[in-house]
Amino acid sequence: MKDVPQKIRRLRELQNLTQEHLAECLGVSRQTYSKIEAGKTGLALNDLDLISKALGCPPEAILSLPAEEAYMRYIYRVD
Repeated sequence: MKDVPQKIRRLRELQNLTQEHLAECLGVSRQTYSKIEAGKTGLALNDLDLISKALGCPPEAILSLPAEEAYMRYIYRVD
């Protein structure tokens, strides 16, 4: 799960979403969310679920696929 914060950041960037947007979805400050993306704060499963909903990508895709593949499969909808 080491690379999960980087995948989340990349998925957010691919969709042109801000850290503020994801922070609001989690109900935390942008600074707290920034620490999640940087891997400085642990990511609870509940947080992963909320982030995945905000990104439009299932949690299992974030855990198992490269960010670009998850984006193409679940967000951009290319099979």
